[in-house]
Formats: sequence, C-alpha cells, structure tokens
Amino acid sequence: MAELASGAVSSLLRVIGNEARLLRGVEEHVQFIKEEMQSMNSFLLHLARTAPPGGEHDEQVRTWMGQVRLLATDCSSCIDRYVYFSSSDIHLGRGGLRRFLLWAPWFLNKTVAQHRAAVELRALKERAREVGERRQRYDVRIPEKHHLAEAGLTSPLPWAEADADDAAGVDEEDDFVLRDDQSGVAQGMPPHLLGHAGRVAILKPRTLDDYFQSKVPELMARDDSDDTMVSAAVMAAPGADQEAVDLAWEALAVEEGRHTVVVVDIPRVHMTFQPLRPTDILYYILRELQPDMVEVTREEELYWLLKKQEKIERAKESLLLGISQKVQEAMAKLDKIKKDIQDKDKHKLLGDVEETQDDCEPDQPKEDCPLVQKPIDELLLLLLLLQSAAPPDQARSKAMRKLATWRDHIFRIAAERLKMLVEFEAVDLAQQQQLQGKFYDARYKYIMVKVFLKAGGSGTGPQEQDSTVAGQIKEMISNVREMIHGVQEGQGRDGPVIPQDVFAETEKKMEQIKRMIQDLMENKWITDKIVDNLCSKNIDDDHLRGINRPMLVILRIGEKINGSTWEENRYALTLLMEHVAGALVVTTTKSTHQAREYCDPKAKEPIEFSPVGLYYDTVLQLTSRHKNQDCCSPKIIRGILHECEPYEFCMKIFAHTFYAKPKRSNEELSKLCSNLQGVSPKSFANVALKVIKFAYNDLPKEYKSCLLYLAIFPQGCNIRRSTLIARWVIEGLITTDEWPTSVRRAEQCFDTLIDRWLVYPGDIGGTGKVKSCIVDDRVHKFITMIAKKQHIVDTRLSLKLAHHFSIFSDIRLRLSDKIENFLQMLSKLYHFSQLKVLDLEGCKCFGKKNKHYLKDICCNLLLLKYLNLKDTDIIELPIEINNLHELEVLDIRQTNVRQSATRKIRLLKLKRLLTGHIDPCAGSVLVPEKIGKMEDMEVLLGVKPWNGEDLKGIGRLCHLRKLGVVISKDSNLQDLLHEIGNLYEKLKSLSITLPPATELKSTPSSTEGYGLNCPYPPKALKTLSINGTTKMELLPLKTNENNQLTELPLSYTTELLQSLLANGTKQLTKVALRNTLLSHKDMEVLSKLPMLRSVRFRQVRYTETRLTFKKDEFKTLEYFLLNGSNMTDIIFDDEATCKLEKIVLSLGDGLKLSGVNKLPRLEEIELSDNNFSGSYNRSAGTTTIATNINKKMLLSLLDDAKQITKVTLRSAMLKLEDLQILAKMPNVRRLMLLEKSYDESQLTFNKNEFPKLNVLIVNCPGITQISFTAGSCPKLEKFVWTSTKMESLSSIGNLPRLKEIEFKGEFISKEVKEDINKHKNRIYFTHYKLENKD
Repeated sequence: MAELASGAVSSLLRVIGNEARLLRGVEEHVQFIKEEMQSMNSFLLHLARTAPPGGEHDEQVRTWMGQVRLLATDCSSCIDRYVYFSSSDIHLGRGGLRRFLLWAPWFLNKTVAQHRAAVELRALKERAREVGERRQRYDVRIPEKHHLAEAGLTSPLPWAEADADDAAGVDEEDDFVLRDDQSGVAQGMPPHLLGHAGRVAILKPRTLDDYFQSKVPELMARDDSDDTMVSAAVMAAPGADQEAVDLAWEALAVEEGRHTVVVVDIPRVHMTFQPLRPTDILYYILRELQPDMVEVTREEELYWLLKKQEKIERAKESLLLGISQKVQEAMAKLDKIKKDIQDKDKHKLLGDVEETQDDCEPDQPKEDCPLVQKPIDELLLLLLLLQSAAPPDQARSKAMRKLATWRDHIFRIAAERLKMLVEFEAVDLAQQQQLQGKFYDARYKYIMVKVFLKAGGSGTGPQEQDSTVAGQIKEMISNVREMIHGVQEGQGRDGPVIPQDVFAETEKKMEQIKRMIQDLMENKWITDKIVDNLCSKNIDDDHLRGINRPMLVILRIGEKINGSTWEENRYALTLLMEHVAGALVVTTTKSTHQAREYCDPKAKEPIEFSPVGLYYDTVLQLTSRHKNQDCCSPKIIRGILHECEPYEFCMKIFAHTFYAKPKRSNEELSKLCSNLQGVSPKSFANVALKVIKFAYNDLPKEYKSCLLYLAIFPQGCNIRRSTLIARWVIEGLITTDEWPTSVRRAEQCFDTLIDRWLVYPGDIGGTGKVKSCIVDDRVHKFITMIAKKQHIVDTRLSLKLAHHFSIFSDIRLRLSDKIENFLQMLSKLYHFSQLKVLDLEGCKCFGKKNKHYLKDICCNLLLLKYLNLKDTDIIELPIEINNLHELEVLDIRQTNVRQSATRKIRLLKLKRLLTGHIDPCAGSVLVPEKIGKMEDMEVLLGVKPWNGEDLKGIGRLCHLRKLGVVISKDSNLQDLLHEIGNLYEKLKSLSITLPPATELKSTPSSTEGYGLNCPYPPKALKTLSINGTTKMELLPLKTNENNQLTELPLSYTTELLQSLLANGTKQLTKVALRNTLLSHKDMEVLSKLPMLRSVRFRQVRYTETRLTFKKDEFKTLEYFLLNGSNMTDIIFDDEATCKLEKIVLSLGDGLKLSGVNKLPRLEEIELSDNNFSGSYNRSAGTTTIATNINKKMLLSLLDDAKQITKVTLRSAMLKLEDLQILAKMPNVRRLMLLEKSYDESQLTFNKNEFPKLNVLIVNCPGITQISFTAGSCPKLEKFVWTSTKMESLSSIGNLPRLKEIEFKGEFISKEVKEDINKHKNRIYFTHYKLENKD
C-alpha cells in the first residue's frame, strides 16, 4: 500500500508544480500542503523500500498510509477544480469580441472558485497537519534496521535498481537482438534487458518431451578416447516408464547413421517370480534383433502375457542346448580340480612357498617365477588358504606374507590356466607354461577376484579390474606389514595354521566358480549370436556399415532388478564391448541413490522423466554461474520442486523467478522449502498460495501495484499491452517526472510480469514481442485478495464493471447494473468526478437516443485522462470533447466517426490519438487542425492530412514515435517525406496508406519516376507499413505468355522503400506491404536489411510469378506472411532464411511451396482460405474468392514440412479427410482450428492421430461435438474450446496426459463435468461465459 499512497502524493506534487502559475491567491495553503506532502512522500517511499518479510506493514501503518492517500487525492481534486475554473485558456475565446464579452463571467467564476478553493484548502491544510500529528501520536514509525537485516531487506532488490538505472536507455518498442552467444539468461541478466534472445527462452519454454530427448543423447554420449561402455539411468513415475522408453528410443535412433537401438522390456518378457540373470538380459537383446521373435504387445491380458513369457523362456532354453555339451565338459574338469584340491597336502604346499625365492616383480611375473610352474589346482588352493587364514596367522606365517605379496600374480596366472582348462580339450602343464601370457582374459580374472578377494572386488567389471586390483593388493600388503610390526623373526616355527573349514570352503568356492563359468559360457554363446546378427545387419544396412559400436541398449526394468546386481549385468554386457556403445536403464524407483547405481562411475546423475526433472534442469541452467556454498543449492531447489509435486503450475512459477533473479541465497530458498513442507493439507490451492506469494514478494514495490491493478479485469480477459501500459501510467502506479520515462518503466514492468509467469502471453507479434497478456485464474484470485485489502478493488463496484473505470474512483454499481446505468446517472451523481480512466471499448450504448452520453462524459468528467471508445457505436465527437483538458489518450478505432469529427480537436496534453474507421473504404478522419500545438503527442494513427499545413504540424511533434497517415493527394506524399525528415531521431513506426489508383490525377511515364526523396531517413525506424495501389497500375502493362511483366515502370513502393531506407537503416525489424506492386528490386532492398525479422505481404502483385529466397538473403527473418497474391511458386534455396520460424499463407489455386524442409528453425505455419482476405486473379487482374483450401498444396506442404510443431487453420473449410492428412504430421504439438476451418459439426480424433499434440484450441462455430477415441492424442495436456453451442464432449478419459480444460461458452453439460471429475489426473477446469457487451 505504501507505493499506492506514494503514487498519489507524487501525482499531487506534480500537479502543484505544473499549475503553480494558476494557483495565485491560495499560495499559502498550497505551499503548506506541498511541504507537508513532500515530507510524507519521503516517509512513504522509505516504507515502500522497507516492507517486512511478509510483504505487508502492520495494521497501524496501513491505516495511516490509507489516510495519506485519501488526503493526497482530495487535495489534487481541489486544485484541479480550481485550475479548471481559473484557466482563461479554457473559458475565453482566442481573441476579439468573443474574448471581451466572456471576460466578466469568467472573472466572476474565477473569484468564486478561488474562494471555494481557499476554504477547501484551509480544511485540507488542517487535515494534513492532523495526519502528520497522528503519525507521531500513535507512534507510526519506520521498521527498525535490525529487523530489516534479519529479513534481508536492507537494500532494494537487484533488478529494481537495474530498472531505474536503465530506464532512460530501454525503449518500450525496443526488441534487442543478441547473438545466441550473447544470451543474457546465461549471464544472469534480467530477461527484460536481454532482448530477443532472452525472450525466446521464456516465451518458448521446453516441454517435458523436449527436455528429455535433449538430455538422453547428452547422457549417452561416449568419449572416443575412453574404452568403457556408457551406462546411464532414467527415473520415471510408475506408468510413465514406457513413455520414457519410447522417447529415449526416438532420441537415440533419430540420428541417421548412428546406432541400432535395442529396447528390452523386462516386465513384458520376463516372469516376475524368476530371478533376472545376465544371461536372460543377453537373450532378450538377441530376440529383439531377430525378425521372427515372439511379439508381446502392451495391451495383452495377464494370462496371455504369462503364456508368451513361458514361450520365450522355452526358446531361451532351447538356444542354450547348443552350448550344454561344452558346459558339461567344463563342469567335469572343474570337478576334477576340486577333488585334486581336496587331496593336496596343504602344509607341504605352504612349506614350498616359504622356501621359494621372492623373485616375482610387481607388474608381470618372469618366466622363471615359481608360480608359473604350479598347476591350476595348487594356485586355487593357495588363494583359498590366503583368504581363509586369520589375520594373526597371516602375520606369523612367512608363506602367507609371500602369498599376500604375490596375490595379483596368482590371479593372473590362475585366470589363464582356468581359460585353457575350460576352452581347450587337453593342455598339459608344460604346454600351459609355454603359452603363458598369451591367453590372458579379463573375464576369467574377474571370476578369480569375485571368488577370492574379500573386499573391494564388487562394483568393478573386468575392464576395471586390471587397474584396481593392484591398488587393493598394495593396501593389503600395507595392512599385513602393520600387523607384523614388532613380531620377531623366530615366530611361527611350528608352521602356518591350516583353517579348520578349508575343506568346506573348497566345496563352496568351486561351486561358485562352476556357476560363474557356466554363466560365462552361456553368455559367450548368446553374445556370439548377437554379434552375428549385428554383422549381418551392418551388411544389409548401409548406414550401419563401418560404425564403431553400432548398438545401444535400453532396459525397462520396473522398480529394480531382482536376482542380480547391476554390476553383474553390466559385466555381461561388456562381452559385447566392441559392439555396444552403452546401456540406458529406465526405472520407476523414487530413490535417486538406487538409480545412481545404474550410472557410470563417472558421476553422471540419472535423468528424472517428470516435471520435477524438467524444471530442476531449467533452474540449474539459469543458476550455473551463481552456484556456491551460500547460493542456489541444487539439493534445496530439488526439494522445493518435489514439495510442489504434482502441481506443475507451481513448479513453473518457482522456476520463472530465476529468470528475473538467478542468484538466490540458500536462506531464502530454505525458508520457502520449509513453508511448503508445513502446508497442511497439501492441496493445490495451499501450495500455489505459498509459491505465488514467494514470486509476488520478490517483485519491486512499484511492480506489485501494477500486478494488483490487474485484479480489476475479468478472469480470462486478454489485456492489450498498450492499454495496460497507458493505464498504469495514468493511474499513477508508475510515477516519474516525464511521460516517456514512465512508459519505459511500465514496459519493463510488463516484461517482468511475463518473465515471472505471473501473467502469461496472449498474442505474440511477428518479432516475438508480447502484444497482450492473460492473468491465470489462480494468480487472479491471489491478487484480488490483496487488492481488496488495499482498496484497489472496491467492494461497492461490481467486479464485472471495474475494468471500465480508474481505481479509487468512488463509483458504486451493483452486479445487476450495466455500464449504461453509469452513463445515465453521469450528469446527476458524478459531476466533476475524480475519474481519470473511462474504458468503454465494445459498449454499444451510444445509439440515436443516447448520443448525449458522450457529451455528458465531456461535460462532467473534466479530469479524464484516458478515454477508450474503440468498437463503440459513436458516429461523431461533440465539440465539448475539448473540455477534457487533461486527456492524454483518446482511442476511437473501429468506429463510424465522420471524417471531420477530429478536425476541431484541441487537446494540448494529448499523447495518443488512435483512429481508424470500422470500414476502411469509408475514409479516415482528418488531422486535428491544431496538431502542431499538441507538442506531447507520441502516437498518431489513422489520420488523413487536409493540406500541407497539417503535415507541417506533424513535423513539429518532436516526441512522435508512431505515425500512421493516409495520403489523399499525390502531392502530399513528398511533403510527408520531407516532414518525416524532421522526426528522424524519434520516429520508430511509420504507416503510409496511399490513395487508390482511380483517385490519381496524373501518371508519370515509365522512365521518369516520381522524384520521391526523404532528406533525412528516420534512423530509429523499426516498423514500416505501406498500403495502397500504385500509379503504375494505370499504365498498360506488357506481359509474356507466362503472365510475367516484360516492362516495369517505377512505382510508389519502390521509390518509397528506396527513399525511406536510404543509407541502409540498421534498426528496421518489421515491414508490411499491402495492395501494392512488389518488384524484384524491392525484394533486393528488403533482403539486405540487417535486422529485418518480420515481412508481411497482403494482396501484393509481384512482377514475377515465382518468389525465390536465395542463400544469404533475409538472414534474420523469423516471420513471413503472404495473403492474396499472383504468385504461383515460393522457393526456399539451401541456407536461405535460416532463422525463419513462422509462415502464414492463404492458399490460392496453384500456389506451391518448395524447400520448406530446408528451413531448420521453421516450427509454425498458419493456413487460411482466401475467403479470409481474397486472392488476386492473375489472368483478369481482379480479386476472386476461392471455395476451399487447396488440398494438393496442403498435402505437399505437410509432407515436406515434417519439422512443423504448430499449425493454425483459419477459414480453411477442412473436410474429415483433410484433417486426417494433418493428423499424420509427426511433430505437431499445437493445433488451432479457428473460424470456419472445419465444415462438419462432429470432430473426432481417431487412434494413432496426432501422436505428439500438446495443446488443442478449437474456436470454430460449426463444431458442436468433439470426441477422442482410445489411442488418439496421447500427449494432449491442454484443451480450449470456444463455442456458443456445445452439444457433447466425449471420451476425455482416453487422454492420459490431460491437465487443463478451458471452456468459453454459455452451457456445460453435467456429463462433461462428471467426466472431468472422474479423470485420473487432477484436471484444472475453467469455464468462462461469453461476454455480452453493453
């Protein structure tokens, strides 16, 4: 509330300063009030900066601030009334007899007004004194500093300071263009200072699928210098793991020429009651590579699933019969080894070890090493004795100490002996000694280590053992040396002690070796089959030929692997090391620690396939430059997101707070986390309240008031940016000394609210600028609650009417009242009202009987600053409009106001005059006669100059930023260009409407041109629009048989472009041409503009039938619109328009697009029938109407543009078969059906249609029934349907991902509401009734 009171006081001080000359006679009272208000304002500003942690001061402080605000408002009203009645400029004529005759009445009124003002100001003076004394009487004071320090609020917010510092340098129209490597998000800058690069990250957020599919290849990427197999994990919620598998397969298999991706669905192919062994996994991989495998579908019933699992198990056993004979032979050999070990004399063997010289080197034993001479049974027995001996025995025995030193050598030699024994028929000891070192196999050494190494052996595969065992043995040797420290040399004379259980251990260890050998042999048998399949696949598939490690494995395991560890399964996969690049495990476990066990030892974290994972990754990217022990703790951030689960809206709000302020202390994050943990019961409303409050409290104080102001607009209302900016400034919510500075600050505020997702974008322009915003219902409820406390929302004024008026207006209207009730009471109850804003857009209440309403407004609301009459039924402006001396914004667009209605307007404070007839053919209104005296004018649109003096007057408007003029005489065009030269530093938007060809009186020859010249082309120009038929169409045009022009005279378009864009303006971002001739030379001029991002062609006639975008042309173009043209072909060459993101087309007969597949960034396309705007008939040179969309064009376009993700259809009159064509597009995620885009009443989505659709928007009057069959739109999350007649919506239960439904219409059936409540998801349902304008 402090900022509201401060705004009111600041407005009063500005009025006193501006009107000081007219306040003579009441100077004493005014001076006292001014000084008192200055002191109060300083105190209020300090209160605004030092709000407590909860965001609100105590009740005592709020009451006092409310009194100050009311006092400032009353003072301002008193001074305004006095100034109005005292002003001679208002009440006297310009001179002559009229001024003389009116002087006496005016002087009398002035004297009366002065007396009345003196009385009122005397009373206000006493009130001001009393308010000041009341603050001291009730001890209203500034919060103590140590309390502020505890709250972390001793300094203003970082971006609040940045806003103030950069206010003078950031213009409301600026769309900064940064290179990708200059993105301010990565550098921690606030997004509203980032420009275009930062806006993309906010306005085009990643979907869950996008995030996941970008992370999977990154996680599975293998370093070519590293021989190890990549291992990674994905955590998914139960029921979502299959979707994660499908997305991972797409992400890994989409790269042509990379890998064969094998998916093993363990729960589908493996019996749950059986342990899962590595052999099973290898077999399941093999069956996926075989074309005749037993197919298991997801929809099968449990009985048939078990039957097929049994069949798969029998097929595996049948395959292993091929290796069973060799396995039996190997087992027999191992049984003989076991018997030999049991028959050995252990004491003699250890004695031989004691007498053996210690000549084995650490790295590799020599050929004469005594270990080489020993057979396999003795080596295994030595390992067994060493493992079984107690530590004291190892310390006392010299043999044990030697064995501890030689352990690694024993492992290596025993592994070689074991491989020779298993894989060769008969090799005697002499042959084994000769082949020593040639048969080393890490897999056999892995068996030795697993069986005989007590600690540290688990967790490493064979490829790691060579590097880790040596270290373990060194550590063991060190331990043994410590144990024998102080033991004398003569100890142990009786020989080593043989453990009593050595014989039982022999049985146990040999059985373990036999089991591992059997698994190894079976695994080797299956891997050989897999390799054979891969080799044949490589031969058949050219894209796999010559690829190193061509296979990736995806394992869906459920919650965990039963019966074996991941280390054992990973070891089995290393048998395919030369062929497998990596394995991705998809699990439903909630334990990050457990999922991390499936990942590489290289500290790669598992991916979380959920909204928590998406927003966690987003926040980490934003905070990557700010993480330290005191800031942005990932653990706390993840904890907050988990507390928000499953409410994605809350996660999004939280994540967007980091766009505005990436660096956040762990203290404030911990506080939010603890607040969320304390929520009880944990409902969406309670969690959302905490998160929205966190985002709200983080706003600068000035921006909080602007957000609360939105509570006066109806829920779901699409609020125009320009409307909101003007109203914020006029209401005093953004207060600076100058209007342009206030506008810039308001623009920054708007962008900040978008960045934080406290409001979300409605309409987005071609250059990415947000044109309107919508307040989410959940945010609207929150701000309405606070706005009522601060009296921004007046409970005496109906909420449905509040947006028509300014806040604090003291207007009382009931819920049953209409805006017409206010207009009827205007002259009786609201004479000289304090009302500053009156927004009557769309109100049809100024009919024949009610023409006086507008006159009443002008005569009674004398302090009005904002008057919006857009889309009303007014036909004239009364002369009393000039009574509104404070008026700053006047909007009469889309009305039937007569051309001369604006001629006599003389409003010296007017800053924005927006005009435009509802029927463009009816003509435009005239430029006000005294336009040159309206020096504050910034926006002047839709006006027509009556003579050259009007254009000269426009040239004197030094603050003019936007200009839209209609040229009625050919001689005025050069005069306009001359005056534009006077505005070259400020003018940023220019719209020129040229006269129809039939109105022109002369036609130059084809060679002489028009002599157009702009002496000083506007260097700050960003938007250029040219609308009008050119002179050249009056000339006889010569065409060839292909309808191409053979002689081309100059046209207005060409000369205008050359004149306005002389010297190559560097700021132009948008160009729109309508009803003009377009030449190849024009395209060359446009293609060289360095910052051009949007091009719109409507009803243009191109001098060729083919439009080609060539390489290195239009390098920055992002938006292209073509609506009605004689063109037959549009071609995109390689590397042309590489940044093009959206194409809008009206599909006329024969129009073809080529090369759309060469546009890497193209993601959105909008198609309309020519009924929407008309098309140009090439043969007749006239405009014709097509009956429906060009289906051949649609087929061709959709087949080429497979990268398209957003499709909008407008007035296309699609048939069911056309929609089915559209449904086959693989990547469509957003579909909008607008106006008459579908010509049937029943809209049905069938199985396998729109597989990736996320958002569906239907605003087509003809559609009354919508249904979704099972398997259709499986990823649809948001559905919006606008209709006056909704008959049925069926089968929404078939939409597994549906989260949000929005209906705009009068009636929703009970059945639909029941279906929404029965849906397995917690669907957020919103119903807006269509508004009827008064």
